[in-house]
Amino acid sequence: MFVAGRTYGIIPEHEATYPGMCLSDPGSTAFLSLLADDGGSFVFSTCLPADEAVAVEVSQAGDGVVAAQNGGQLFLGSYLDTGVQEFLWHWGGSSEEEIFDMTLSVNDWIIVVGQTESIDLPNTTSGLQSEKPPAASGFVAKFNPSGLPVVATYLGGDGLTEAIGVATGFDGGVYVTGTTEAEDFPLKNAARKKLRESPWPELGWPWGRVSTPFLTKLDSGLGSLVYSTYFIKEKLPIDGHDEVVDHEEGRKVVVDKAGNAYVIGMSQTYTQSNYYVGVFAWVAGFDKWGWPGNSRILNPTPTHGDEVYGIALSDDNALHIVGHADLLWCGSDPACTESDMNLYGVRIDDAAEWLAKADPAQRKCPAVGEPVNIYTGNTWLDQVDTVIPGPGRGVSFIRS
Repeated sequence: MFVAGRTYGIIPEHEATYPGMCLSDPGSTAFLSLLADDGGSFVFSTCLPADEAVAVEVSQAGDGVVAAQNGGQLFLGSYLDTGVQEFLWHWGGSSEEEIFDMTLSVNDWIIVVGQTESIDLPNTTSGLQSEKPPAASGFVAKFNPSGLPVVATYLGGDGLTEAIGVATGFDGGVYVTGTTEAEDFPLKNAARKKLRESPWPELGWPWGRVSTPFLTKLDSGLGSLVYSTYFIKEKLPIDGHDEVVDHEEGRKVVVDKAGNAYVIGMSQTYTQSNYYVGVFAWVAGFDKWGWPGNSRILNPTPTHGDEVYGIALSDDNALHIVGHADLLWCGSDPACTESDMNLYGVRIDDAAEWLAKADPAQRKCPAVGEPVNIYTGNTWLDQVDTVIPGPGRGVSFIRS
């Protein structure tokens, strides 16, 4: 099992593979480790010439491909299961890039997403948006299996945009989710064609806009849209509060063999007196045309806020979701305590069947500009299988 992240000190196991790579000061350093199957020992471990490792994936050959960032630039590396480095490249423009996610296609092409301030991002000539939009922009970049850049595109408009999660489909399409304040974000066959309206324009929110989630599918060459849509959630059902959503974002996306997409994300709420209420975590499904299907809030009664970090599809087409909840439904389990930062895990046995359970009224094609509320219900998905103190940060499956 490959593990990547950042460390704030010198760990002997890291130094054993590439001595001198770890920083000697208390600053953070990216690392990549391969654990034995039982998780009890290191096969190898090394620090990387970067501040933080953001994502790691396993190639068809069993190599660890890692994306890290340092000084506003992307680092891509690949390591054999013996610890031998296959490549280590850096990529970026003259300003800063922030890396949020990475995935591998079925042919081990590498896709990275994030946000950029650079006006000269490399390799954008044949991309969907070859020039940087006016505001800080999302980006999508594609690299060959050797880590060499092939094509990139900006993804944004006249308001701040972050491309946060990415997945590839079996048809080669690239699925991106995130959040945007751009009124001219690139759309195609959109279920929703406008941003969420600002709930408190008198308070002077930037541009009077609210960060709104999006789901975009690009072709394999990143040069054209297959579909692209905003999506939002209406007021959350907390009794006694007049709360409204002031920020929403899609965090991760996975795609099944039929091309259906499943997005996890969060909605941040405040009351009209500017009192912070909390964060709601959710999962939402979209069919292969990008039209909304079923969705659920993961925990309808948070105290300070719930988070969701990881989603994966297993070979039996079950969805697995992990995160942490401030107020966790414990049922009759005596080992479960309703304390801060409890990890939860959710399994949806048949993702496609669950997706199809949406309200039939949601499946109609909306008129231009008509909002589509893709969130239905406010109960826990299935059951919480495991409760472990501490935050959950991700879930994935090794391809076999």
